[in-house]
Amino acid sequence: MLRRVGQRFGPSSVLEVARALSSLPPPPRRPVLFVFVTGEEKGLLGSDYFAHFPTVPIENIVADENIDGAHGLLWPNKDVVPLGAEHSSLSKDVEAAAQNMGYTISPDPTPEAAISIRS
Repeated sequence: MLRRVGQRFGPSSVLEVARALSSLPPPPRRPVLFVFVTGEEKGLLGSDYFAHFPTVPIENIVADENIDGAHGLLWPNKDVVPLGAEHSSLSKDVEAAAQNMGYTISPDPTPEAAISIRS
């Protein structure tokens, strides 16, 4: 069976982010919900289910960070591609974080794919 790199690294990366956030001296200002979905290659089945039956009130969800492509963390990064920034109010936060880390911001190479709004 052929597996994408993201399928191997995604879950472990999400768990590591959860571990790191839980050990921060001041915790995040907002609660953080980690959702592991499946069936994405079969039509975003897990994401669709969560969108229709969220475990918290949908109006309390302010952002979605998809870590499926964590394989990009295997080498040093120099830029960030904030997919969907134009559909969100998080642009300023992304810009500040990128500047803080010394990253440049690159445009979505395939905006016609609408990757950010499918998840």
